[in-house]
Order: sequence, then C-alpha cells, then structure tokens
Amino acid sequence: MSNILILNEDLIKIILQATPVGLCVTDRNGVFVTVNKAYADLYGYSSEEMIGKSFLMVVREQDREHLQKLHDEFIAGKQELDAEWTVQGKGGRIIQIRATARLFQNRAGHSFKVTMVQDITQRKMLERRKNIAESILFKEIAQSLELLKSRVHTTDWSPFKKSEVKIDYEKEFKEILDILEVKLTYLKDFSEIMSGNFITRKIEFDLESVFRKLELQFRQLAQTNDVDLVFTQKDSTVKTSVAYRLTSDPFILRNILENLIKNAIEASPPGARVESIARKTLNSFLIEVINEGEIPEAAKSRFFQPYNTTKSFGTGLGVYSAKLMSEVLGGNLKMNSISGKTVLSLHLPINILLA
Repeated sequence: MSNILILNEDLIKIILQATPVGLCVTDRNGVFVTVNKAYADLYGYSSEEMIGKSFLMVVREQDREHLQKLHDEFIAGKQELDAEWTVQGKGGRIIQIRATARLFQNRAGHSFKVTMVQDITQRKMLERRKNIAESILFKEIAQSLELLKSRVHTTDWSPFKKSEVKIDYEKEFKEILDILEVKLTYLKDFSEIMSGNFITRKIEFDLESVFRKLELQFRQLAQTNDVDLVFTQKDSTVKTSVAYRLTSDPFILRNILENLIKNAIEASPPGARVESIARKTLNSFLIEVINEGEIPEAAKSRFFQPYNTTKSFGTGLGVYSAKLMSEVLGGNLKMNSISGKTVLSLHLPINILLA
C-alpha cells in the first residue's frame, strides 16, 4: 500500500501540536486518538473533550452515515480526495471546512487517518454574498435599460425639430441617464461591499439634492400606483423645515433610500401616501420612509433576509441590500409595521451632520 506512511507516533504528536493548522488523528474506527489545539479551537471544544470520541461528533446528523463509510474505505486503502464539507461545532454551530487526509501506520501495523482541516466559512459567506450581488446587478441593470428602452419606443419624435421640445426631451433623458449612472455606481459599490473590499467615501452634500432626484426618479411609478410621494426635512425640536447638509457617501445613501421608497410605493394601496422624513434626534440622524399597509406577521422576522418578498414580483433583495449598505455608512436600518403602517427607520451617526 504505497499511499500509507510509516511514521513515529511521537513525531506525529510533535507535528500536530506545532502547526497552527487544525490537525487530528483518528483510528480505524473513527475515534479521535489525538487532536491539536487549532483543531479543537475550530470546533469550540477542548482537546480533552474530543479525544476518545468518534469524529462523528463534528458531523451533521444527515452526513454521518456517508462520512463514516468514506472513513472506513479510506482506512481500507481507498484514496480520499481533498474536499469541502459542512460540519458542526459545539452547540451545533455550522462551519465550512476544507479537509485533506493522509493514511499512516504505526510500528505495530495499525492504520490511522491524519486529517488537516481549514476553516473556509468566511470565504463561503463572501462567495454567497458575491452571488447575491451579481443577482442584484443583473436585475438593476435590466430594469434601467428597460426604462430607457421604454422611453425611446414611446416618445413621439416628430416634433423633435422644435428647439423648446428638444430641451424637454434632453432633460428627460438626462434624468434617466442620471438614474442609470447612479445604479451602475451602486452596483459596483455593492459588489465590493459583498466581497469585503469596499472603502467608504466621505463627500459633503445637501440632502435636498438627494430627495429632489429621488422625487424625479419615482414620479412616474408613484403616478402609476396612484401614490402621493412626499419628502420632508424638519427640525424635531421646533417642528420647522430645515436644510440638512451631510458628510457621508451620497451614492450609497441615495441607493438605500431608492430601495426603501420603491418598496414602499409598490406595497402601498391606491390613494395612499409615502413619506420620507429626515430629522435630527438626540443620538442620531434619522430618515424614515413611511407607507400605508402592514407587513404580514409571518414575514416580519424574515423582512431583511435575501429573496424574501410578499409581492408577486421582484427578487426580495432591495431591503436586504439596503440593510447591508446602512451598516457600511455606520448606521442601522430598522422596520416597524403596526396599526396599518410600515416605517423603515434609517439611523445614521449624528456626526455626519454639517448643519
């Protein structure tokens, strides 16, 4: 059996304890003979809790029969390929690992399996986030291009020669291109957020400009859904209008609000009102998006999860991405749906305020 290594057991123990990589030795029955600290730490146990127990203690119940069979075949001499597995730590905590195994015999001729494991949980999480980001990217670009195509096909070009009409057309297309530019910026940013590579920008801007662009962007959708769209900035203490200037990332902020407002309009009944209200509170700068209509009780706990939606259309990614982006800005996004209304509250750090 050329793939079996004859090694000194004392040497194996020295190697196990010296390496920072998780390593374990199991006997022919799959019982832990020894584990190093890195291996035990990965699963949340002490070495003493694992030695003498079956390796199946770290295997999910639905995988135990299959992995026991692979272990037995490996001990019998069948080569086992390096593989990625979903396993469980202490308390049932799910862990993603990559495992590499080698077979050896001691001087008495007994076979043992040495397994090296690498924690790839973080990498797998980033891969899942990247897949979600790509789904959102495709959806957002498709919607923007569909809007542009719709404008081209529904426009009456015959009066285009008149200069005053041309100016109106140019203004409308500039608005659409502005939306598309922001979406593309957002998609690039969101992809970097999901892969952990995003660096936050800090730019001075006035919130009124963001609200104005959102109002233009959603004017047609609001009219189609018979929804009244209102944007307000006010001073909470004296209840008067105020113009807020911020230092933050206007692209990320606009796209958070874009997702929330779009979701609110589509969830509102005809004749309803969707309000976006900004104000300073004691500990944060708060922007609320309020719409009529209540989220079903069963959907509330899953509201910010990806692919969760109560609508007959859409991907259910909007509020999920908004939640992630709010955290990038150092803030927090919360939902409260009661008494026939739904309120999405974006709490941002108070120090982003310039006025």
